[in-house]
Amino acid sequence: MENKEFLRLTTDICYIIGGFFGGTGPEENVFPFMRDSGETVYLDMNQKMIFYPDKLTRLQTFALETVAKDHGLGIDLYNEDDE
Repeated sequence: MENKEFLRLTTDICYIIGGFFGGTGPEENVFPFMRDSGETVYLDMNQKMIFYPDKLTRLQTFALETVAKDHGLGIDLYNEDDE
């Protein structure tokens, strides 16, 4: 994925969840996006997936699914207790 496309993807995730990019995570190529309410969405470029908590609205979930599909990524829920 080229830099321009990656920047668009990360910007879209921020807008959708109403949060911000959390910097680089402890794992290489795993990028956290945090919401003010405490939930985190992860962009895992190793697995080519977006992982999100079940606390997002249906509209946010649908928008993330659309963005993931547009970028050739998968999407799945994660259990917040596993963080």
